[in-house]
Amino acid sequence: MLAEACKFLSIAPADFITVTAPRTFPQLFSSCDSKAVDVVARQVGHKASTLFLQHSPEIMARIFMLSEQEEAKAISFVSKILADASQSETIDLQTIVRLSLMKLLGELVIFMGDENPGTAKAVSLVFPLSLKPLNIREADR
Repeated sequence: MLAEACKFLSIAPADFITVTAPRTFPQLFSSCDSKAVDVVARQVGHKASTLFLQHSPEIMARIFMLSEQEEAKAISFVSKILADASQSETIDLQTIVRLSLMKLLGELVIFMGDENPGTAKAVSLVFPLSLKPLNIREADR
């Protein structure tokens, strides 16, 4: 279906994926669908870990908006992708968040202004929790 849509729009599938990545990758990675991530990675000629790292603030912001159980599953999924790519080191949540802290916080602030009141309320509940992996105490904020 992607090929047909791209043919209609006269754009290469890899270009279409690249242009839409900031909006589609957060959903793609937070859904933990490894087959879909692999297909997209092959289509654009990059590893899944590279796709994540290029868009980690948007992806992590989306993951932090999930329920606690879904969040844990998505973080595990992303950690596995990164661990498979690194082969020598383990990469924990704290490292992932620190890589893109300012952009991640910016994405969460943008969500706070969302037209959907449910999204804005959800992020206001999540915002303090997004700092938890950094071991920031309440008194330091």
